[in-house]
Amino acid sequence: MSKFNLFIVTVLISGIIMSCGESPVGGVTRKVLDNGLTVLVKEDHSSPVVSIVTWVSAGYFNEPDSITGISHLLEHMFFKGTSRRGVGELARETRDAGGYLNAGTIYERTSYYTVIPSPSFEKGLDIQSDALINCAIDAEELAKESQVVIQEIKRKLDNPSSFSYEKLLELGFDKHRLRRWRMGYEDQVAGWTRDHLYNYYQTRYRPENIVLSVVGDIETSQALELIDKYYSDFERGEINTEFSPNELPQEAFKYRRMTGDISRNMIHIGYHTAGALHEDFYPLTVLNYILSNGRASRLYQEVKENQGLAQSLESYYESFKDFGYFTISADQADGEPLPLLQSIFEQIERFKLGKVSQAELTRAINQLESSYLHTYEEVNGQASVFAMYESLGDYKMALDYLDRLRIVTADDIQRVALQYFDISNASVIEYLPTSGSFQEYQADEVNQLLTSAVEKYRTGYIAMPAEAGEIAKTRAVGGPNLPDKPAQLKVLDNGITIICRENHSIPLVSVAGFFYGGIFTETEDDAGITRLLARTSLKGTKSMTAAEIAQNTEILGSNISYTVDDDYFGFTFDSMPRNFEEGFSILSEIMLTPSFPADELEKEKGYQIAAINRLKDSMRGYPVALCLEASFEKHPYGLPSMGEVDVIEKVTVDDLTRKHETSVTTGNLVMSFVGDVTMEEAVGLTTKYLDDMKKGERLAKLETEAKLSSVHSKIEKRNKAQSAQSFAFLTCEYSNPDHEPLKVYQNIVSGMGGRLWTEVRDKKSLAYSVYGYQSAGALAGSFICYLATSPLKAVEARDIAMDVLTGFVDRPLSDEELQRSKNYTAGSFSIYIQSNGVQADLYANWELSGRGYKSVDDYPDMIRRVTSDQVMYVAAKYFKDKYYGLGMVEGQGASVQDRD
Repeated sequence: MSKFNLFIVTVLISGIIMSCGESPVGGVTRKVLDNGLTVLVKEDHSSPVVSIVTWVSAGYFNEPDSITGISHLLEHMFFKGTSRRGVGELARETRDAGGYLNAGTIYERTSYYTVIPSPSFEKGLDIQSDALINCAIDAEELAKESQVVIQEIKRKLDNPSSFSYEKLLELGFDKHRLRRWRMGYEDQVAGWTRDHLYNYYQTRYRPENIVLSVVGDIETSQALELIDKYYSDFERGEINTEFSPNELPQEAFKYRRMTGDISRNMIHIGYHTAGALHEDFYPLTVLNYILSNGRASRLYQEVKENQGLAQSLESYYESFKDFGYFTISADQADGEPLPLLQSIFEQIERFKLGKVSQAELTRAINQLESSYLHTYEEVNGQASVFAMYESLGDYKMALDYLDRLRIVTADDIQRVALQYFDISNASVIEYLPTSGSFQEYQADEVNQLLTSAVEKYRTGYIAMPAEAGEIAKTRAVGGPNLPDKPAQLKVLDNGITIICRENHSIPLVSVAGFFYGGIFTETEDDAGITRLLARTSLKGTKSMTAAEIAQNTEILGSNISYTVDDDYFGFTFDSMPRNFEEGFSILSEIMLTPSFPADELEKEKGYQIAAINRLKDSMRGYPVALCLEASFEKHPYGLPSMGEVDVIEKVTVDDLTRKHETSVTTGNLVMSFVGDVTMEEAVGLTTKYLDDMKKGERLAKLETEAKLSSVHSKIEKRNKAQSAQSFAFLTCEYSNPDHEPLKVYQNIVSGMGGRLWTEVRDKKSLAYSVYGYQSAGALAGSFICYLATSPLKAVEARDIAMDVLTGFVDRPLSDEELQRSKNYTAGSFSIYIQSNGVQADLYANWELSGRGYKSVDDYPDMIRRVTSDQVMYVAAKYFKDKYYGLGMVEGQGASVQDRD
């Protein structure tokens, strides 16, 4: 977890408040064991899974400068064995039980979590408690894992957003530990001994400093008995309560410019604010949503859309226990960064000069409420936020959260803007391409230019007309007293396929409206047009402008997004039942009558081109994209999903109109509804709002073969700290019976405890990131392996990974290994599909791809029926030839200090 936003966590806990329809903590049982361990238990029987969260109140803020990053290294060692279990056994036993484990270190805590099928709950407790109480911190394993962490540090160095954000914190803070490169420096990490880690472990990982939070399909009294069984012997100890020095108030504007091997300008602005326990937390939370959340937000509408100064903008409210930091980040394709900075500062000034409208307040509150509800869909989110609140003082602090949020006024928002958003309290980082040519400024010059821009804006400021914020009243769908029903399918007379799974336990509905015919319908001459069609559909219809679509949707607490895949494209829609029909009518108009305004098309072409260039800065996404191009040469799946710049530049309104006419037909469309809605309501609303769609049959499946007859490579050299590579073997399509055995094969070789992990990471410490996965579409599939390593170790790591995959048939597959993979594959799928949105997507996708919607519910049983012979068969069939596609970004090596 790269960043922990307390605001987001507060949103999560409030989701539980809204969805329960009762006391927000009414279902939580709290118990403190004799040793001081605080335990929280909540039953949630909506899915047959359970989350176990171990929340340790020790993180980067608790580390002296001499051991910066030791919390993170200890987190890695947590899984490296105990006095009872050897290296890899914790992960293997968790996978045996069908679950997964992971962890995250951040400023005020380190958390460890297991999500596991509920029948294996006791096994999960046994594993988690053993890791917590009996962590071995073996010296030999520490030496290996230190090298893995060093690769993780390098990976972060190659992430422009993360790197520049931490540089903002370094600039904005003089004394507080937030200013440090939080994972530590390479030589520092390499120098730590077992004694360093064990002393830190013994003085922070004590029961009085830990919250154990359990949420899921369990019975409370039994859960408490088992927790007492596994944790009562955890001994108290003396806790080191060292905290960071306090930061003095910032009195002067700060500015720094950096350059690097990146493709676009990156801007970060930071302001010191109040923390999570301060009364100003609530108006700052609402202000944050008004400023940047959604397409109707001020930054999106004014800076991005109206002025065209940025390709993406977002704000974060980092609210820690005793202080906060409010940041604004922006990506700019090219040009001087100063006009962008001036525009953002003008939008901040706008909060001071005038009061936000009632419409903006309503939109923010409804969007927050919707976020709350979505969090309640998954047990791990609930367990984490209960633990977080308890660590702040009392999990019951959530009781008055929504009430306090709802009484935030326009006056409150103006007051906090005036109090915190002064230019003397601001810090600015510019991270710019080395290849660019920019005007140079000193900090005092930037200060003066921004001050002048704000003063000019203030002089000409005219308050926007007040918006009432009223919502059209339509009939709500669903209801809490209706029975849940499994997924059903109905084909309307006009050819539209409807799938509906009724889940009335949570007042939420998710819809996926997907049209068959995604990237596979494109050629080199129009690659990227499907994505451009989908995104531009949101920018105007026969009766709404782009701004009106955003405002009318978001004020409902709803969200409409586009999606584009190899085999389909379309839209997803999330809504609360009380506003569902109004939002669905907007979705329908977007699908039926997009107007493709010429000016909006030009904007979207610019954004898509910026995204194409931004992908090239991703050391995860870009090697995979290069790999697919190399693997699927002369096949539609090898086309760049966003297209090439010269192709996108040529797309016209007429091109989009023709694409819409041929693609948006009734036979191509699957509408998938999951949540608090009935099949009758889904059919009725689809008939009411989509009956005018052009009639047509589903597109014929494209008959084309993906084939490799040699090794195909696409390699680019960059000034990066790591080399990141992805190679792929061609496999099979979704509907092929080999797909399930390949998924079982995947989880034998990949993941924590898998063969790739063991050989590349555990034994050789060559990579932080190493994994493989079976990726399939309606036409073809591939098994993709990804590695990020030191440039000097890239070939060695690839050779080892290749031997694991191609040599699979030469190594016996034990019954234990097979069963572990089947349990994990089936169990992790059950965990994955907890949310309505995921289910809606899968039902529509699998129905269109030829697998059939019923396969979603049948999938765990399909996996359990896979045999050893089937796994060995696919291993021999698809990996016997060493023909593969390789995509690689070859780095030159660097350290954090090199970038300073």
